[in-house]
Amino acid sequence: DLFAGIPILGDILRMQARPDSAALAGSSAQLAHLIATGGKPEPNIDPLDRVALSELARVAELHVAKVTGLDPTSSGAPAAVEPVTRSQWAATAVTACRPLTDRIAERLRADEPDDESNDPAAVMNFLMRTLNPTLVSVCGGAMAGQLSQTAFGDCDLPVARTADAIGVVTANVADFAQQWSLEPDDVRLWVCIRELALHSVFAVDHVRAAVDELIEAYVDGFRLDPAAAQRQLAEQLESTVSSIDGPLDPSAIQQQAKLVFGNPEVLLGTSRTAGQEALAERLESRLGLIAAYVDHVLAAAGSGLIAGYDSLTEALRRRRTADTPGERYANRLLGVGVG
Repeated sequence: DLFAGIPILGDILRMQARPDSAALAGSSAQLAHLIATGGKPEPNIDPLDRVALSELARVAELHVAKVTGLDPTSSGAPAAVEPVTRSQWAATAVTACRPLTDRIAERLRADEPDDESNDPAAVMNFLMRTLNPTLVSVCGGAMAGQLSQTAFGDCDLPVARTADAIGVVTANVADFAQQWSLEPDDVRLWVCIRELALHSVFAVDHVRAAVDELIEAYVDGFRLDPAAAQRQLAEQLESTVSSIDGPLDPSAIQQQAKLVFGNPEVLLGTSRTAGQEALAERLESRLGLIAAYVDHVLAAAGSGLIAGYDSLTEALRRRRTADTPGERYANRLLGVGVG
């Protein structure tokens, strides 16, 4: 099977067979789970990690409150920091993004074609409008699954969430600590401080509203542009064909197909508008201000608590400069930066 290594295609076909909203939501979550786990069994949270995170979160909450003077939740109740697996993080991300992905689907469904002729562009327009509820669900699940591979916590994806609990992906925290030869507890404490600081900032109503307003305006800016999608698809296929030297290599074609279906604009038959570019820049600026304030909180609260603070911040600076597929996906789909 040429596309055996591209599970997303099978999910598209299965979802199109039952495109009601409940089925789409379930399939989006399943796709996110599949990508998050790589199709392999996922180990449970280590009880020792759970205890360590709980203790460090209490320390972090006290110091964040002292520096910011803010409540960690909009209700004023304490925030619970809970360890989660990658698949659990992906599932909550899918749920949090569903109002936005539903909004994209409605916007594209309302995009009437300019003409009803048999012109290839008009036919493509009709097909994209028909498939888009399914394809938007695919995009949401793919984005959440990819982000779960590197996310430290819920606030890595700055969309509105209803729960006061904060999820921390302990496997990613442990992997990062091991990769950079850092003390695991140092990284756990840093993540707790950062998540609680971000959660506290986003619990301020006007801050949350200011970010949500821009994200919603961005997703409302999607327009069907099948011609642009066809051009991108043709360019990708041309690149695939030109790269073949000798016998046909199914693995190379699979890799190129993953690139095609990993681009939400090709998948949805859209292109980023000038208005969306401007909104993405405003979002970057607004989220950058929040990130700068959180960096201040981290320095004030963390420098005296974390023994290897300087080494940790240098490793984290390098992490921020990395550009992952999940981050690119979130930027193109929702206009947001991640991390």
